[in-house]
Amino acid sequence: MVAQELSAETMSSTQGQDPDADIDFGDVWAIDQFLTKSGLKSAFAISRAEDSDTLLTLLALMLRNEGTRPSEFYETSVAKLLYPDARVSIKESTAFLAEFGAPGMFEKFVASYLDWCQTAKSDEDFNSACGTIEIMGATFSSSMKRAYSESDETICGEDIIAFMATFFQMELAKQLQNCGSDKVRKETSTTVLSEFRKTKAKIIDGTLHRGEFTSKANDVIEAMGMKIPASFKLNGNRVEVGEYSFNCKLGVS
Repeated sequence: MVAQELSAETMSSTQGQDPDADIDFGDVWAIDQFLTKSGLKSAFAISRAEDSDTLLTLLALMLRNEGTRPSEFYETSVAKLLYPDARVSIKESTAFLAEFGAPGMFEKFVASYLDWCQTAKSDEDFNSACGTIEIMGATFSSSMKRAYSESDETICGEDIIAFMATFFQMELAKQLQNCGSDKVRKETSTTVLSEFRKTKAKIIDGTLHRGEFTSKANDVIEAMGMKIPASFKLNGNRVEVGEYSFNCKLGVS
């Protein structure tokens, strides 16, 4: 079923007129939190600064792996409040992916990610990351070269985001393994995000009210030291990310 379209006016200061309009909250919020608190958000910031909201929106959508149009996903999720400057129309997202898939962008991501690894990880984890990059990068580079030879840079842009999503999942899985809780240690990043995704939110009179988390999501929240308010005051058309709290670092035991 096609999700209900929410106009920009509905998502701004006049939001309280339809209290029954749920928006997706949990998984998009969790993805943003893991990116922000681990430092991966800066490691993934390889696009132009003005395109960062577009990149993060498309990354969150890629992690869902559901084939939804970017504009539909954006208009019906908290992504619009976290990344208000994203450009997600068909024309805009296609143009972004074409530019993002330009030669050299993959190498730029690898360098940025390894620089983060060297700062945030132990020598052993850094060496492991280098090995993973070498194995995955060889296959990825071959597909990139084929795509470039066919002048299909849009596909290349999507492939780079898919590559970034793979490393996000890898780092989240390591965080789950290192959080010290038997309840979540064996969970995969995919199952965890699917649990968070079950939590919706409503926007009423300029305040975002989240729904209840599942018991499995609550286990992750407790194990990882996350503090999640039940409601968030909106600043214009943006959630104030500074209200969030998260006590662990990704990839560090």
